[in-house]
Amino acid sequence: MNNSLLTNTVMAGALALTLAATGAETGAQKDWTQKVKNPTDWLSWGADLRLRNEFLENMLSLNPLAAFHDQDYFRFRGRVYATVKPHAKLSLNARVTAEPRYWNIESFSAVFRNQRGMEWQEGVIDNLNLKWSEMFNLPLTLTVGRQDLMLMDGWLFMDATPLDGSRTFFYDAARLALDLKDQKTKIEAIYIEHPAMNDAWLPPIKHHEYQKAITDQDERGLMLWVNNSAIKELNLDVYGIWKHDSSPVTAAGIRGNSYTLGGRLSGQVLDNWKYRVEGAYQFGRRQEPRISPAFNSVNACGFNSQISYMIKDPWNNQLHLAYEFLSGDDPATTGTYEMFDPLWARWPRFSEGYIYSYAQEIRIAECSNFHRFGPGWTLNPTKKMDISAYYNLLWADETIPTLAGANPNFSRNGHFRGHYLQAILKYKFCKNASGHLWAEFLWPGDFYTFQERSTFLRAEVLLTF
Repeated sequence: MNNSLLTNTVMAGALALTLAATGAETGAQKDWTQKVKNPTDWLSWGADLRLRNEFLENMLSLNPLAAFHDQDYFRFRGRVYATVKPHAKLSLNARVTAEPRYWNIESFSAVFRNQRGMEWQEGVIDNLNLKWSEMFNLPLTLTVGRQDLMLMDGWLFMDATPLDGSRTFFYDAARLALDLKDQKTKIEAIYIEHPAMNDAWLPPIKHHEYQKAITDQDERGLMLWVNNSAIKELNLDVYGIWKHDSSPVTAAGIRGNSYTLGGRLSGQVLDNWKYRVEGAYQFGRRQEPRISPAFNSVNACGFNSQISYMIKDPWNNQLHLAYEFLSGDDPATTGTYEMFDPLWARWPRFSEGYIYSYAQEIRIAECSNFHRFGPGWTLNPTKKMDISAYYNLLWADETIPTLAGANPNFSRNGHFRGHYLQAILKYKFCKNASGHLWAEFLWPGDFYTFQERSTFLRAEVLLTF
């Protein structure tokens, strides 16, 4: 990639900056914005620019003496998106994204390792899909192509591009949704055909000389999901997922077929209480080349839950208590693999920093083999401000991290992962500008060899047009 893509990225952000700088829009400004973003009744477009500075200490290395134990860098993600509607029920959606980085210290990035300064990256078409609403005058919607997908809390279904961070999170998929409003029931079928390399379907913009993997292997999947919200206190979700992994492109890639059956209950009870409970069981066959060339039987399970008490005061104070369990692999069971696979949920579900530690244990952001339990507190001191704080106790289901090999950063004789603390301040400056300050700390336990504190810090500004 060269400066032309940077120019396009900056131009996209400049539009957002210009509008954000004005604060609250006047009537004339709103009219101007509307005319620019919707020049015709069949075309709409927009842009955003996300600016981040992130600092990690020991989160990635798990060792204060190792190379790259500290990381400090800026991320500049610019996106431009558009929707073309040739018909009221038919739309073509497209989005282009680029995220160069500036490294203040030597980078751990595989393609920019040991270097400082600007790391230019390719631009990607991370959305390109055709959406057909009310098919045949029925409550059916079909979306085919590259698209963003998230179901329920994103526990198993959120991000199909975990290797590029949060630059993108798209799927190459077909999604058919049936919305039975009178019955308060939704039924969705999703087919996924997702290659590991970023140039498999659509060419990147100003591609590097290297090819970039967005996940560890080619992935294919099929999901059937049913939701019923007829009872306010008892919303029900049930689902079945088939996932096929093949043709690994990284050392962490896998092969096999897995089947996941799960369900979720959620709702609000007694005016002040709300809850969610989700569980899933996995079976199938899986090959982990880092363990053995043989395929092993899969026998794994997971559970995720949270209960919240809403005080319903002027600051919207809420208290939360969460528990999550994802099974680990028992090394004593030859021929059986018990590690729960989070499927397409390798994203920061509960932590932005701790997911980096899993790069040495399983795969980056593939949190498994753990118990997580702890309280949380959220509040809104003003309409524009969100504050949250969470504390979690973390344990390992199994003391031996199966995929870590002889990695000396794991003690192999302790279950306690550590004390985890998170604090977040979010603020919306105006309609087109928001930001946050984010801090996470981990005091490691005896599951790890080194007990020095790990830190993740981030400042973000998001500008939209």
